[in-house]
Amino acid sequence: MASQGRDVSPELVLVSPDLAESARAGLPERPSEMFAWPVALRPPRAASAPRQEALDAAPVRRSGNGSRFVAALAIAGFVAVGALADNRKLPAVKTDVNMQPQPIPWGNYVFGADGQIRVAPGGRTAQFQSTMRCLGRLVLLDIPLSSRGSFTTRRSLGGLRGTVVLSGRFVKPLTITGTLRGYRTGCDSGRAAFRARLT
Repeated sequence: MASQGRDVSPELVLVSPDLAESARAGLPERPSEMFAWPVALRPPRAASAPRQEALDAAPVRRSGNGSRFVAALAIAGFVAVGALADNRKLPAVKTDVNMQPQPIPWGNYVFGADGQIRVAPGGRTAQFQSTMRCLGRLVLLDIPLSSRGSFTTRRSLGGLRGTVVLSGRFVKPLTITGTLRGYRTGCDSGRAAFRARLT
């Protein structure tokens, strides 16, 4: 009978029950360890991926800036809803509907063949001159100009010369629109419109 210290051929194990039993007794408890790498030569183990349970349990960090932004949006929404509920409106931009273009001091505005309106240096009065039907050549001095850029005057020329009615306004700093009428006994020029421009 062969001893356990000697090598046993596979053929003898197959034909001899005693040798087979002896060979099985000499095997280690875990036969796979006979083919394992030595500890010094074993390759390093790859780091295992984190388990899903650990990922689910990990706390989620949120940006503080994002939280503040969301809070600001929420506050703005509450304010807007409150304003709508109270029927509040944003304050309208105040505009002065009475604001009119102002005359330009020393400005000389002309119209027609010889019409002229000259603004005084202070911008508060003007001089008018023109030739018109029924009254001939006219020169009107010290016509008052309002703060709204308009003027109206009615002048009697004395004797039989008649009366002149003049009105107008500055629609732009460079433009004056107005009407002119002259009449005397037996003659009426009717109301004539004019448009004078700064030269």
